[in-house]
Amino acid sequence: LARALDPKDYVYAGVPKTHSKPTLAALKVDASKHSLSQLNPYYYEAGVDLSIMTNDVDLVGALMDTFAQRYKDILERYDHTEDKDAGRFIKTLTSEERRLYVSGQRSSVHHSKWKRRMLEHIEHAPITQMSNKKRKTT
Repeated sequence: LARALDPKDYVYAGVPKTHSKPTLAALKVDASKHSLSQLNPYYYEAGVDLSIMTNDVDLVGALMDTFAQRYKDILERYDHTEDKDAGRFIKTLTSEERRLYVSGQRSSVHHSKWKRRMLEHIEHAPITQMSNKKRKTT
């Protein structure tokens, strides 16, 4: 709602506590220690929308740095985490990070099956597949 009303200057979009300077500073120190899903399950998406409405370039940079730190942790864990530990870890992830984690796990399973000759072809991860719709070229 705020996104539609902001361009018309009917509302003022302020930054909530979840994306405030102190929170971003804490994430900059060690983003992997924080549960972003408790702050907002759509933390990155909300942050991008907020940065557009408030013209906050620093917020975009902080979101990118946070995702980069957490991305490395996700890559390390999806292949080396046991099922009982994975549940605890997944609860701390945002929706986008969960999709990435699950896709990585599936790819890891497919790769190990392929190495043992249980699969003929390696399948593409759903997160990397492009849409089958043809795009118009101008």
